[in-house]
Amino acid sequence: MKKISLLSLAILIPAIMIITDCGGGGGGGGGAAAPQATTAIITLSTATIPADPKPAAGTTITDYQVTITLPAGVTVMSSVTPTTDAGVVTLSGMAAVPGTGATVIGNYTHAINILRIDVAAYPGFNAGEFCKVICNINPGSHPQAADFAFTFDYAGGLDISSSTVDLTADLTLQKSVLIQ
Repeated sequence: MKKISLLSLAILIPAIMIITDCGGGGGGGGGAAAPQATTAIITLSTATIPADPKPAAGTTITDYQVTITLPAGVTVMSSVTPTTDAGVVTLSGMAAVPGTGATVIGNYTHAINILRIDVAAYPGFNAGEFCKVICNINPGSHPQAADFAFTFDYAGGLDISSSTVDLTADLTLQKSVLIQ
């Protein structure tokens, strides 16, 4: 009888040690919250509408106006209302190529959480990426990319004879939102 009891203890004690040594490491129990995202990076670009033969060859884009409605809990830095702080709205892609003469201004209305972006360029640039926006995500907010609303207000350009043309119907706004 003593042999069985000693044998049982010899097996039971290591088993108990292994069981009590497990757990508590936070390794995938599903209870840990995802880290809080603090930034949303918006990238704006345009593409020509395939079924539309315009813009004519030689036409450059000289003006964009885009309105972004930010979701609750998302803001942009604007120390001097309504202009956004330096580095919040920046040229990128085609508009950032030297020689386009492009400038960008962001105007933020905090009360309604709307950002208006104006890009002006002479002699202009071609369709493609043109702007990036850095947004702040407030603690406790968990926005999704689909929560950002975009309105492509206007696109203007110059044709080969330097006549002003409205390109709004000839271009489509493309946007991506990276939340990190």
